[in-house]
Amino acid sequence: MGFNKQEEAKLLPAYGRKRILLLADAYKELSYSFGELDAELPTGIMDRRELVFQKILHENRKIMQLRLKEMARSMEELAEESLSYSEPNSRKVRVLKNGLAKHGILLKEIFLLRRKGALHFVLNMRGQRNADYTTEDVAEVLTEMFGIPLVSAKENLFFVAYEYDTYVFESRGRFAFNTGIAMATKENEVASGDNTLVYDVTGTKKVCMISDGAGSGAEACRDSERVLELVEKYMDTGFDMQDAADMVNSLFVAQGREQNMPTLDVGLVDLVEGTVAFRKYGACDSFIRRGGNVERVKNTGYPLGFCVGNSENCRREPGTDKTDFSQEENCENDMVYELNEGDCILMISDGVLECYGDERSLLQTFAKIEINDAKEAANFLMQCTIRRCAGRIRDDMTILVGKITSHEQ
Repeated sequence: MGFNKQEEAKLLPAYGRKRILLLADAYKELSYSFGELDAELPTGIMDRRELVFQKILHENRKIMQLRLKEMARSMEELAEESLSYSEPNSRKVRVLKNGLAKHGILLKEIFLLRRKGALHFVLNMRGQRNADYTTEDVAEVLTEMFGIPLVSAKENLFFVAYEYDTYVFESRGRFAFNTGIAMATKENEVASGDNTLVYDVTGTKKVCMISDGAGSGAEACRDSERVLELVEKYMDTGFDMQDAADMVNSLFVAQGREQNMPTLDVGLVDLVEGTVAFRKYGACDSFIRRGGNVERVKNTGYPLGFCVGNSENCRREPGTDKTDFSQEENCENDMVYELNEGDCILMISDGVLECYGDERSLLQTFAKIEINDAKEAANFLMQCTIRRCAGRIRDDMTILVGKITSHEQ
């Protein structure tokens, strides 16, 4: 039995889609207006101060024009996204309703949604006053009932609410990715200029980020924290890792903060494909351990505020008025690596390397240690690092270790 027209309109409202497309058109027009402003740049002889001002204004307009186009494109993709939905087996639905009711959960409706090839279970339900079921508990019931490994979507509440609401359950990846983080603050500083964030973008993708603020202390901490918050926010709204990182970079380019630029190191792990994609802005090299061998993921880019990805890339040389609009290979494409079960990832901030002087000793230790628990491994590497610099922590240090395993482990 399919959905009637009223239900179909509720699920995929054409009016809402039209509003999104109109908004995308508005962003396009705004983008064009920035291009027209550039066409009206004053000509003739200008003093040096005015010339520098006009060049910076020109750069910022091009950045805004590019980002507005990207926002319009993302909104168009969202509006035109193809969704297919169906109802699960009616007998299983009855069994599910009865099973959840025993735990105080009232299931109103359930349907299957396929988005970009991924299967989602969408449930409209509420909890009764005596209910103590979490959405993860519901995911386990669905997994057992339908034989498909499912997890509760990131946007779901932890407990099922007392009023009817919609909850989404996503297919779980083939792999799990466990992470551990160890941090040390520069001596005589209260706050670390490093910040790190690990979170689930979806049930099948996990992102690991490190941002190293310029210098150390509270101001550097605020800068790096803001960077991670912005990347997370853009990714949560639907931008992919490349566009999210580039959007944040554009903000720093527009601010013209050549003397105070944080770094950004992003690793996106796909738990279905078994891959990790890196995107780096002035960050340290990362490393992938396969058995006893270690592969380097090189950083070839500038800190935030230099390079803008995609087709037009802006690099302003520090201490000069020169701006180079050119193709930067590292800003054009993410670096993608295949992962196998048991492979480990190491991401660090530059304070770690300063303790070693070079990477050789760090990599020898990383290659040899037994990594059963990522947190213990990160702590052990940090202890080795602090011993290496005789207990003198001259810069903020962050170590992030991740290990990919199967869900059976």
